[in-house]
Amino acid sequence: MASEIQLQFITGRTVFAVIRNAAAQVWSTVASAFVSYVSADFANYDIALTEQDTSGYYVGNLPAAIVSAGTEVTFVLYDRLTGSPLENDPVVGIGSWSAGLSLAPVDGLTYNDYMEALIATILGETVLSGNTVQFMKRDGSTVKVTITYGGPATRLTSVIS
Repeated sequence: MASEIQLQFITGRTVFAVIRNAAAQVWSTVASAFVSYVSADFANYDIALTEQDTSGYYVGNLPAAIVSAGTEVTFVLYDRLTGSPLENDPVVGIGSWSAGLSLAPVDGLTYNDYMEALIATILGETVLSGNTVQFMKRDGSTVKVTITYGGPATRLTSVIS
């Protein structure tokens, strides 16, 4: 598998990802393993993304060891402003990858819907119940989308309210 990390952004930028596992360890490109986070080693954590032509669409590959093990990971995407990756480079995206989870459009939901749902989850603006997550409209009381995740090797199902 390749191009597990994808981002639509401004053309001509230098984008990189920092990958973490469920234990909040960070992937080190030097150790080729998950390690405890150390600020001084931040430049060792970057996974480069490549822009497709001048489209502003960037892709990157997860390390083969992560893919082959099926390790569920999250990643933060940064816009590198200087010659080296820095902790204070602007965050331009977030995402996650799991061998059993696909973010292909389901029931009319777009990638933007999923990203909005992911951000809402991180900010605690969701209603969780088992494997079901409800995402509220901006009014805070009306359900916008209900998504159910059945576990590895199953598809997401969703209901748009």
